[in-house]
Amino acid sequence: MIKIENLTINYEDQCVLDNVSTTFPKGQITTIIGPNGCGKSTLIKAIAGLFDNGKSQIKIDGKPRSEYQRKEFSRKVSFLMQFSAAPIGMTVRELVTFGRQPYKQKFKNFTTEDYKVINWAMRKTSTDKFEDKLVSQLSGGEKQRVFLALALAQKTEVIILDEPTNHLDIKYQHELLQLIQELNLEEKITIICVLHDVNQAYRYSDKVVVMKSGKIIASGTPEQCLTKDIMHQVYDVNCMIEKIGNHHNVCVI
Repeated sequence: MIKIENLTINYEDQCVLDNVSTTFPKGQITTIIGPNGCGKSTLIKAIAGLFDNGKSQIKIDGKPRSEYQRKEFSRKVSFLMQFSAAPIGMTVRELVTFGRQPYKQKFKNFTTEDYKVINWAMRKTSTDKFEDKLVSQLSGGEKQRVFLALALAQKTEVIILDEPTNHLDIKYQHELLQLIQELNLEEKITIICVLHDVNQAYRYSDKVVVMKSGKIIASGTPEQCLTKDIMHQVYDVNCMIEKIGNHHNVCVI
């Protein structure tokens, strides 16, 4: 479990996170939603260690984030940024191989086990079909799958995703989210995800954290957090929430 207690982060004399406390349950998909500039990305970047301040307020399996060594943390948590990019001329397989760096011993080659994990990550994400293609030649949906394969190759217990569906067509958004859900269910990977689409958050999440102006407004199940009143409070819009069929699907209109 990841636990955050009274986390405050200031950036350029502005309070970006204001006394934030929440938990990210082990083995679940937790989605963070809220308007632009509310602190969603800052919160997950703080967990990933991209801010020096606040590390002691973040605990992973009971251990403060500040006490993790770099390689130790990289074997625990992987982070897929919103605007990930591969070096020019790099193939899919070459990029996914970077996921094994936290396990590589200095001055030694990758092991047979490393290559087994790389192959597994590529099969899981169906990126083995174009393993020799340049990353730059792929579509947006294919690229996101490759970066997800890179995160999987780290073999971490937690994967953090910052707006993974950004700039993808609707079809590829749902394909990616379905893949993430499958990985969560089959591999028991804890997923922390930032999304803009509240319908997707409702459909694919076990827990939702709703943010506004650097604060957490609501935290709990999708049914508890994605209500007409909370949507109005956070987004300043009136909406209807309609259930579709007998499944975990709703449409926020």
